[in-house]
Amino acid sequence: MDFFEKIDLLIMCVAILLYVVLSTNQKIEHRQVTTKLFSGLIFGNLLVILLEIAIQAWNGRVDATSREVLFFVSTAQAILIPFATFLIFFYLDYQILQSVKKVLKRLKFFWGIVIVNALVVVTNHLHGLVFTIDKKGLLHLGLWDIVLWGIALLGFVILFADLYFNSNKTDVRKKKFLFLLCLPVLIGVLLQIFFMETFALWAGMTMAILLIHASLQNTLVTIDYLTGVFNRRELDEYVHYMLNKTAIGTASGIFVDIDKFKSINDNYGHLEGDDAIRTVASLIQQCLRKGDFLSRYGGDEFVIIPKTNDPENLRRLIETIRFAVNELNAKALKPYHISLSLGFDVYVGNNKDDFFALLDRHMYEEKRRKHIK
Repeated sequence: MDFFEKIDLLIMCVAILLYVVLSTNQKIEHRQVTTKLFSGLIFGNLLVILLEIAIQAWNGRVDATSREVLFFVSTAQAILIPFATFLIFFYLDYQILQSVKKVLKRLKFFWGIVIVNALVVVTNHLHGLVFTIDKKGLLHLGLWDIVLWGIALLGFVILFADLYFNSNKTDVRKKKFLFLLCLPVLIGVLLQIFFMETFALWAGMTMAILLIHASLQNTLVTIDYLTGVFNRRELDEYVHYMLNKTAIGTASGIFVDIDKFKSINDNYGHLEGDDAIRTVASLIQQCLRKGDFLSRYGGDEFVIIPKTNDPENLRRLIETIRFAVNELNAKALKPYHISLSLGFDVYVGNNKDDFFALLDRHMYEEKRRKHIK
C-alpha cells in the first residue's frame, strides 16, 4: 500500500499522457517541426515517468538482483531526463521564433548537453555525482541532478527573453498561452531543485503537455487545414463578437477573391489550384499588421478584419497587398499570374450577414470595373 501511495501522482501522469497519445489526431501539423517536438515530448516524459515508477518499486530492496535493477533503471532515467525536460523548451521556443533554422541551431547545443550528461551518467560508478545506492538499497540523488535542473531553468530564462524581445511578433492570446504553459513546468523545475525527492516536475510537465494537446485539438476546429489561416467558423464567431461587443457595432473588412481561379484549376490541375490558394494566404499574411485577422471564407475567397476602422488605412493595406502580388508575378515562379479582387468598407450595425454582403458587393464591383477595363 505504501508503494502505491508514493506513486499515485505518477500513475495519474501516465494515465493523462496515454490519453494524449491515443486521442491526438495524427493529421495535426503533420508538415511542421512541432509534430516531432511534441511527439518526442510526450514519449520522453512517459518513458521517464515509467522509469521513475520502476525506481520506486525497487528502491529500498537489499538483495543483489534488486540493487542491479535499481542501478539499471536509475541510469536509464538519468540519461533520458534531458529529453523529457528540454524538449518542452524547444517546443515553446519554436512557437515564439517560428524559425526552423534558429531552433535547429539551438538543438545542437541540446545534443551537446545530452552527450555530456550521458558520459557523466555512465561513469557514475567512478564519482557518484548522479546517484548512489547505500547498503539498505536506498537511492540517493547526487549533485549532478541539481546541475541538470539548473540548465533547464536557464532554458526558461532564454525562453522568457525570446518572448520579451519578440513580443511585437507574437499575438497577445498566444503570448498569454505560452506563459500559461511555462508556469507549471517552471514551478516543477524550482521544486525539483529545492526538494529533490518530489515528483512535482513530472506533474508540471504532464499539465503542460495536456494544455498543448488541448490547443492542438482546438486548432482543428478554428484553423483552415489547407492554408493555416482561420476558418469560416472562427470568422463567423469573431465578426459576431466585433459587431455585438457594443450597442452599435462597427467593423471594417476586406473581401478577397482570386480572379479567374477556375482557369487555374482547369489548365493546371486542382493541386496547383490548392497551391495558388496557399500562396495567396501566405502573401496576405505577410502584409498584415499585428492584431489584423485573416480567414478563409470558402473556396478561393478570404476575409480580412483589420484592427483599424479608418478607410484610409484600409486603402493603404490594400495597396500593400496589390504591391506584394505584383512583386510575386514579376518573379514568374508560376506559369500564370495571380490577380485579386478586393472589396472593402466599414460596416456599422449588428448583423454579420449584412456585413459580409456589403464586402461581397464591393468585391464584385471591382470585378466589374476590371472587365470594363
